[in-house]
Amino acid sequence: MVTTSGHRQVRVDRNHRSPQPKPEPVSDQSPQDVYPSHCIAQLRQIIDENAGNALYCIGQTDASQQLQRVQPLTTSDLLALLSRPEPPPHSAILIHNHPSGDLSPTAAEQDLARELADRGLALHLVDNPVENIRALVDNDKTVPLPGLDPTLVRQHFSADGHLANQVGGYEDRPQQQTMARQITAALNANLLTVIEAGTGTGKSLAYLLPCALWAERHDETIVISTNTINLQQQLLSKDLPLLHHCLDDPPRAVLVKGRNNYLCLRRLQQCNLEPDLFRTGQQQELANLRHWAESAAAGSRDDLAQPPSAELWQEVCCEADQCPRHQCPFHGRCFFHRARRQASQANILVVNHALLLSDLAVRSQTGNYSSSAVLPPYSRVVMDEAHHLEDAATRHFSLRVSPYSFSRVLQRLAPTRKPERGLLLRWLIQMESRAPQLRENLMQQGHILLPQLEQLQHTSRQRFAQLCGNFCGQGQGGSWRLTPEHQSQPQWQDLRQNLLPLTATSLQLARRLDELLQLTRQLDDESQVALAATTIDVRAMSQRLTAAATDLTVLLNGDSQLCIWVEVQQPRGLRDEPFLCLNGAPINVASQLQHALYDRFRTVILTSATLSVGRSFNYFLHRSGLDRCDAARLRCLQLDSPFDFAHQAVIAIPTDLVEPTHPDFARQIQPLIERSLVAAGGNAFVLFTAYGLLRSLYNALEPPLQAQGLTCLQQGQHGRHQLLQQFVDQPRQVLFGTDSFWEGVDVPGAALQLVIITRLPFRVPTEPIQLARCEAISASGRDPFMLYTVPQAVIRLKQGFGRLIRHQQDRGLVLILDRRVTSRSYGRIFLDSLPPARRLTGDSASLQVFIQDFFQPVCPS
Repeated sequence: MVTTSGHRQVRVDRNHRSPQPKPEPVSDQSPQDVYPSHCIAQLRQIIDENAGNALYCIGQTDASQQLQRVQPLTTSDLLALLSRPEPPPHSAILIHNHPSGDLSPTAAEQDLARELADRGLALHLVDNPVENIRALVDNDKTVPLPGLDPTLVRQHFSADGHLANQVGGYEDRPQQQTMARQITAALNANLLTVIEAGTGTGKSLAYLLPCALWAERHDETIVISTNTINLQQQLLSKDLPLLHHCLDDPPRAVLVKGRNNYLCLRRLQQCNLEPDLFRTGQQQELANLRHWAESAAAGSRDDLAQPPSAELWQEVCCEADQCPRHQCPFHGRCFFHRARRQASQANILVVNHALLLSDLAVRSQTGNYSSSAVLPPYSRVVMDEAHHLEDAATRHFSLRVSPYSFSRVLQRLAPTRKPERGLLLRWLIQMESRAPQLRENLMQQGHILLPQLEQLQHTSRQRFAQLCGNFCGQGQGGSWRLTPEHQSQPQWQDLRQNLLPLTATSLQLARRLDELLQLTRQLDDESQVALAATTIDVRAMSQRLTAAATDLTVLLNGDSQLCIWVEVQQPRGLRDEPFLCLNGAPINVASQLQHALYDRFRTVILTSATLSVGRSFNYFLHRSGLDRCDAARLRCLQLDSPFDFAHQAVIAIPTDLVEPTHPDFARQIQPLIERSLVAAGGNAFVLFTAYGLLRSLYNALEPPLQAQGLTCLQQGQHGRHQLLQQFVDQPRQVLFGTDSFWEGVDVPGAALQLVIITRLPFRVPTEPIQLARCEAISASGRDPFMLYTVPQAVIRLKQGFGRLIRHQQDRGLVLILDRRVTSRSYGRIFLDSLPPARRLTGDSASLQVFIQDFFQPVCPS
């Protein structure tokens, strides 16, 4: 049963109730406090379609008592509902509109409310515009749980609170308390909340503690989503264990990984039965996996000391469409299902953005918000590192088709070199052994399908290779957008003429496979169980072939909502040839996020250290779709860092350098970078936006810096974690890095005292999705550079700056070598968005003197 507060109900023993002739109406509330916005819209439409006359509607709720959908009820429907011997399987709300706007309940409605309460249902009265609501409940049967007391939350963060007692040198941070107070309000009032919390705020504890208290008290599950593994590790190894010591009822928290991260024991067994399908090196990897699986506790790829190649892992990892579930002989030992069982018992789920978006996509397609999808059911979401939301959604909702989209499926069904070892022939032989009466039919189908599969492999490989050669030969470079204006051009026509026939052939083959799979219905139950695993594998390949053909058709026919482009992919293997990929990415993800996320969950909190541009959230709200939501439900909060940047940090900007687009830029900045690094004694990041400039400057600077006793590290030499560990552990290190070192890297103390930003981090303007989004903004009569390109770069610059000061005792300098930050009008937006550090501009020579003096106490001569 649901009350106007939307909280879970606690049953009261009926033996202790005081008899009341009628339930009393409880307090009036705004529908926005009770119903999701999409349900309000549904209800208004139903009332309008009924010409504003009175009617009853049924509102279905999920396991967390959140209203999900509203449908009209006829009189006969209502009578049938009331005459059922058992209450409905899910909680529901009966909604009755009063056209007059007077929500005083009639005697009949009070009687109905009492009868509904006995059946676990509630009665709500609304006016026709659905602007006011009155809930009738049986107060003797149910008592709503109260919201979270802000005073209780504040006590935990006080100087003598539980956190202070557990953390040595605890710092009382007003910004952290303010954020926790806003998180509490968001949970109590079902709000959409955006919070920018500067470095040092302690934002993870500020949202974890109120969420943990709420989840335990209300028996709800809350998802905490991050973009990086580093933050997940911090939450699980540091912050959540701290809460376990601070709270009487600590949260049950688990890290939830995607299915593909887990080893499938059934698929591993199958691979071990067919070692000839693998190269010698892969056979050794299989042997290692088999040995590891015997003692592995979690079966996660991340736990392997030496993970196998991506190609081999695809053959042994857990896949949704190849999982027999309870019919699998390894179900009791399944690593993935064991992890999901643990997740179903937790009330804090730590996930990454990609996994959350996968879950939202399934729920949006199926309308299932009350039971498990990719994740167990949950009612509230916190997204940390939310500045990545648009990019993460773009990747998730994108399409990508390459020759491997077809060859991986076809090789599984009928390998070119050894078709007798393929999945299809193995399944046909198993079928024949179980159903001899089908032998003739099976042999006939096999003789038809196997040559067709072989021909499709040959044709797809040949056509993609030919198009790739044509594309490279025409000097198209790395990528080529396919816009409606290009439809008459030879390149587009060439693509369509060569690839559309592939889609038709693939769909035809998939239909033949589906028809063949229907023969399993003629098997007895025992045989169906025996063949279940192989049958599921064949069906999965049919579905993947259909998906690849369908995606390719969409890309070739064009879609106004997608940015579509072709690119030549350079493989990592030296022996592999370049191959052609077709890609499609949504130009705007705002609507999808609104309908799949904001409108569906009671509380959604989005936080990061970098969400605002020039003290405004407008860019983030627009790109993420939050500006489409009910303004009364939206809250935004900006919290400055507690650090004293005016005394801890300096921003130095030389004004006599050429702009980064000038041919002499690299030559001019090289000596300034060298002298600055030597003055600082290393302990520096040099951040780039492109590998080309990074490599050229690294090659030029590494010898003289090494002669000065500095060790240079280049991104790509080793793994990111290994490079960072060496940087932290060894003195006088200089790290030359690109994208992955602009953010998500925490190096406190003297190990990092200088950050050199070679140029403003504008995205490559020729990237297809950048072009498409800029064109869409231009088409609406606005300036894409100022509304999209600049804000993107501002947030990236704020991330780069944030690498420097991580604690109250840190001290350092940021050197920005891009003069546009002072010479161009938009440069003021960049500077106004940075923390209030001391700023210094001037010619390179005078700045060099200052830098030398700045680091003099650190590196005496």
